[in-house]
Amino acid sequence: MKRPPSISIIRGLLFTYDIENTDDLERESFIASKNINDEKELMELFDELTKPEFLSYTKPEQEWFIESVEYHLSTNDNFDAIFKTMATYFSDPINDEKKFMQTLLNCLKKYTNHTTKEGGFIHAEFSKRTDIPEVPIHENSIYSYHFSYIGNRAS
Repeated sequence: MKRPPSISIIRGLLFTYDIENTDDLERESFIASKNINDEKELMELFDELTKPEFLSYTKPEQEWFIESVEYHLSTNDNFDAIFKTMATYFSDPINDEKKFMQTLLNCLKKYTNHTTKEGGFIHAEFSKRTDIPEVPIHENSIYSYHFSYIGNRAS
C-alpha cells in the first residue's frame, strides 16, 4: 500500500539540522560553516549529513521521502510547516525555501542512483563473452557475469 505524501517525514529527515537534535559540536560547527543559500555548499551539507541517514532507510521509505518532497513542491507549498517550527544551526536564514527543498530532492534522487563507498549491494549483469568462439561446449560458457559494487542500499 502506497503511503500518502507527508510533510512531517520531510521535517524528520531534516531533524539533523535542528538545535533540538543531540549535541554534537563538530556537526553543529560544520552546519554553521556552510552557506545554505549557496546550492553547492547546501549539497555538500546534504552529502555529509543527510545522505547517511537517508540511505539507512528502506527503499520504500526512501521513495516516500522523494515522493513527499515532489508532491509538496508541485503544490507550491511554502514549507512553513517545516521551517517555521524548526530552529537550526544554519548561520543565515533560508532565502528561498522552495529552492532549498528542490536541492534536497535532487540530492535524494542522486543518493538512490549513485555509487557510495560506505557499503552496499552487488549489481549483477550478464553479458555475452567475446573472447571465446560462438560455438559453446556448454550452454553457459558464452556468458560471463559482471559484478559491480554500486553502493549502500537499504532494503
